[in-house]
Amino acid sequence: MASPSAARKTLTSAKVSVLASFAAISFALGLLFRDALIFAGIPVVIYLALVSLVRAPGEIEVTRSNEKSQFYENDSTKVRLRTTNLGNQSIALVMIEDQLPVELSNGSSSASFSFSLKPGETRDCFYMIKAEVFGLYVLGPIRTRCEDAAGLNIVKSIIEETAPIVVLPKTTERLTHFKISPRKTKPWPGEIVASRVGLGIDNYSIRQYMPGDSFRRINWRASAKTAGDDLLLNEQTAELGADTIIIVDARPASNLISHDGESLVKDSLRAAISLSDKLLRDRNRVGLVTIGLETSRLPPGYGRRQYNRLVLSLIKVRAGGLFTFENIPSYLKYFYPHLAQVIMVSPLLDSEAFIASGEIARSGYELLVLSPNPIDYSSERDEAQKKKRTLRIARELASIVRQNNLAHVRESGAIVLDWRKGESLDFMLSKNIRANSRARAMRRSRF
Repeated sequence: MASPSAARKTLTSAKVSVLASFAAISFALGLLFRDALIFAGIPVVIYLALVSLVRAPGEIEVTRSNEKSQFYENDSTKVRLRTTNLGNQSIALVMIEDQLPVELSNGSSSASFSFSLKPGETRDCFYMIKAEVFGLYVLGPIRTRCEDAAGLNIVKSIIEETAPIVVLPKTTERLTHFKISPRKTKPWPGEIVASRVGLGIDNYSIRQYMPGDSFRRINWRASAKTAGDDLLLNEQTAELGADTIIIVDARPASNLISHDGESLVKDSLRAAISLSDKLLRDRNRVGLVTIGLETSRLPPGYGRRQYNRLVLSLIKVRAGGLFTFENIPSYLKYFYPHLAQVIMVSPLLDSEAFIASGEIARSGYELLVLSPNPIDYSSERDEAQKKKRTLRIARELASIVRQNNLAHVRESGAIVLDWRKGESLDFMLSKNIRANSRARAMRRSRF
């Protein structure tokens, strides 16, 4: 809501200066040439004297209300600007202008309206906003301009009232095949199969019945085969949860834009939202570290409220900033020394990212690197360029270098997934489940 207490600035139109200059010049020329031209400025002077008696336009109140303050990308919503004349005189011309972010304005930087208001009259104006990219945006401030009938008295004001608009991603993929299997688990129920006895589905062992045990867990078939009257009880493998941190790389080096306008950082954020949703549905605690224009940290939590916090934090991320990857390993050791799983979403474009990922894996964390392939986000503009021999050779060389670097990260104990542009995230994860399991088994056999 816009308050009428906004700063007002009363101005005099340039018309007054022009008319006064005309009257002064005509009077001076009339005296100089002793001509009747001296009387030409008299009507102008009388007009200016009468206009000066007219009061400046009174105050107005502008109220902004949104149909929806939260909606999905590619959707639209309606915004209402209600303007009320608080004075006791008419305002011949009222101009209001609401400042809009470029992402919501479809190429226009404002929503402008012009009309007149009678004393006490209220006028409603509407405009539509549509977001093509998810994020957190702000409407405002509102600029107003009021003029009298002669256009000589002008009152301008800037109403510093803003309204947040939350645009949620619409195309986040719901994962079904992705599961983490860290060595460290926490004592609460989850979906991670642990090598211990507890609540679960799969049988772990059979033991003798003890007083107080549930009769539902008695293995009657095995008990019937015993020589005595002993009862045998099934014990299940415990299914527990884990603490997980998702690291999103949104540094300037990772801000690649493909020829069709797709952003690598935006795709990384969508992937992080999908991973957060699946991990929380599996009853893990999930936290977040974003490295971008505004580096943020969200402690691990669980439940729907934590998912909402994660989504709001991710849609605020903007590519940029000066924070480097070199501090991430020590940062995790200081704040989260007992983490079970670290998931890094990064294209691994520079040496800082490679060194940091290797150090995280060697520090004892279970590291999963989801790496969007940066080669797919090259700036090709047409099909003819793709057929050029030099470009094809450059892409092949870049692919060889990337695979070699990813192999070095895998040697440090991390699981690295090369995610190609346009490939389904769920399909890619399901395709690598067996490979991940074999890598974990080989890594555990070394210890």
